[in-house]
Amino acid sequence: DALRRDITINALFYNLHTGLVEDHCGSGLSDLRDRLIRTPMNPIVTLLDDPLRLLRVIRFAARFDYRIVPELNAALHDPNVHQAFRVKVSRERVGIEVDKMLSDRSVVIGMRYLLHEHIYPLLFTDVGMVDVDCDRLLRVYEMTLCRYTSDVRLAAYCALMLPLAHTDSSVVKETPVMLALRDGLKLPSRDYQLITKLVDGITSMKRCDVNCPVYVGRAI
Repeated sequence: DALRRDITINALFYNLHTGLVEDHCGSGLSDLRDRLIRTPMNPIVTLLDDPLRLLRVIRFAARFDYRIVPELNAALHDPNVHQAFRVKVSRERVGIEVDKMLSDRSVVIGMRYLLHEHIYPLLFTDVGMVDVDCDRLLRVYEMTLCRYTSDVRLAAYCALMLPLAHTDSSVVKETPVMLALRDGLKLPSRDYQLITKLVDGITSMKRCDVNCPVYVGRAI
C-alpha cells in the first residue's frame, strides 16, 4: 500500500502498538527532513496510475515549500502523463485540486507551477498552448489584484484567467474564461460568473484605456 501512495511523505504510517512511525518506502522520513517531494516508485509509473497526482505533487510542493526532485519534475512534463491526465481525470477532480491550491496561503508558489507553459493548458478543456508570462501575472496578482480585494482566492483566479482573456465578451456569448471556469474547472455558477465579470472588466478597461492598473494593463 505504501508504494502505491502519491509521494513518500504521504506514505508514512504510525504504529499504534509501538508508537513508532514506519517508513516502508525507505525514504519518507529523510525526504521529510530534507523537504523533498518524491514518488515511492518510478515517477512515470506513479503518475500514470492516477494522473491527478500531477496536481497533487504541485500542491504539496507549494503548500510546504518543498523541492520536487529532478526525476519527478521531468515526469510532470512527460507527454504520456499529460495525455493520460486529459483522458483519465475528471474535470471535477481537477477543479478541486486547483481550488485547494488557490485557497492556500502559499498560493503564489502554487500559481508559479500552474502557470508553466506545459501545465497551464491541462487545467482546462479545449485550450491549446497559451502565451503565459508567469512573472508578469504574479506581479498582477501581488501588486494589483490583491490591493482591490481581501479575497486571495478570487484574486488568484482572476490572475490565472488573464492569459485566456483575449475575446470581446460583447460579441461572444461564452468567452474562453467562462468556458475554462465552468467546463474546465467545474466551478459553481456563482463563482465562475463573478470571476468572468471581473476579468471582463479588467480587459474592458484595457481596451478603453481608462485608468487600468499598470500591471494589469501590461499583462493582457
